[in-house]
Amino acid sequence: MEIVIFIVVLGLLWELIGKITDYFSDKSASRKYEAIVKEKIVKDNYLNNSRRLKNIKTPITIINQYPVLGYPKNEKIDNYDIKLYYIKPEFKKVEMYDYEIVKGALENYFFQRLLKYFNQEFISNNKYRININKNYFVPDFAYFDPNKNILIDIEIDEPYTFREKKVIHNGNSDSTRDMYFQRAGWAVIRFSEKQISEQPNSCCKFIAEYLTYKSLDDSYLVDFKEVPDLKNDKRWSYEEALNYASVDYRKRYLNNVIGVRP
Repeated sequence: MEIVIFIVVLGLLWELIGKITDYFSDKSASRKYEAIVKEKIVKDNYLNNSRRLKNIKTPITIINQYPVLGYPKNEKIDNYDIKLYYIKPEFKKVEMYDYEIVKGALENYFFQRLLKYFNQEFISNNKYRININKNYFVPDFAYFDPNKNILIDIEIDEPYTFREKKVIHNGNSDSTRDMYFQRAGWAVIRFSEKQISEQPNSCCKFIAEYLTYKSLDDSYLVDFKEVPDLKNDKRWSYEEALNYASVDYRKRYLNNVIGVRP
């Protein structure tokens, strides 16, 4: 009889512990949800009051147009899913002898513009090989501000390679790569090479607009008062990129950039 009573009491106690655990778990989830929603409301109000940020009010950019802006996955709460998580990326300096890096034609050119407008401690060019969930990537440019927890992968997309005339960056060819970055808490910003060639300062302004959105700090835009907004550039299909390669399309705009040899 005593054993039966003991088992019943133990079962009731176990059930009580489960309810207490569920209660505090629900409270914790509720607090996280409220914090996320509150932050989104603050950002939305800020953006609605700032016409300078009209291009990045939502995570959705214009379909088939550059620039491409992919937000970190934990910022998208329109489905109120608070279980999204960071995959903590591992940073390692790139060793040139064991990892081949092919720089784009305008990387050095644009890197100097980035250093002009942004904190040099946070900007790097091909400096890190990043391991995200056992997938390795080398961003064209990485913006990493540990103080504000801002991570941006900045890419320059070309329609084809010069030597082999191989089509690249067409359609959704980079979507899987971008997904890994976004799930790890990175924003991904892609410019077309033509935009970098013809509107380098406006490209930097677009980055500053995102930094303003992310941090709610409009000091990033101080140096861009006289810089025009970035004009969109059409994203290319595979067939269009083949046609570009056949007529040496890249040379048309690269020849106008001083110090760049296609």
